Amino acid sequence: MVPIGTEGRLRSTACPEGDLTTPTTRKGRLLFWAPALIALLGCASKPPPHVEAPRPPPPPPVKMAVLPPDTLIFADVASALGDRLARVQVGGATPAVMAKVSMEVAQLSLECVSATDECFAKVGRFLQVDRLLWGQIERDKESGVKVTVAFLDVGRGAVVGRAEGTFAEPAAAIPGLQKLIDDAIRRRATLSQSERPQRSEVRP
Repeated sequence: MVPIGTEGRLRSTACPEGDLTTPTTRKGRLLFWAPALIALLGCASKPPPHVEAPRPPPPPPVKMAVLPPDTLIFADVASALGDRLARVQVGGATPAVMAKVSMEVAQLSLECVSATDECFAKVGRFLQVDRLLWGQIERDKESGVKVTVAFLDVGRGAVVGRAEGTFAEPAAAIPGLQKLIDDAIRRRATLSQSERPQRSEVRP
């Protein structure tokens, strides 16, 4: 109901200008909004939260294959060298895969028989590995037995380690095989994967 005065006039119940809850002066408006402004400025002055950059994934492991020597000559020495090569572990590489054929047979199957880094690397690319380790045994006319161990970086197409030894007789060669292997891989650089050729396998 609308209240009526004593003289019969309508009396307004609306609040007069300058409601107590709303500041009407400049000073009053500043005082009214000051807490909100201070809060906003405080938020703006805070530094953004520190976000750590994601760590890069570790490099993929390096694949290595071992090719045994031919057993056509000095079979005892060839067998001992093959056994030692199969147990080689190189830091940064997966356990070596032992091929079933020698480097010479692998080269023949690829029709690249030159004893060059290019032909050796072709075998490595065919096997889809990053490193090759192999041994060779020859008959030396003067010394008797010649043993060679080589370590190849397939991506670079270069032999990065090689060791040779000559022995008067097969029995004298076997005790020195491990040292030849260690000498061949001693110069290896930090292993890193340089390329990924097509996977396949060498067939004689």
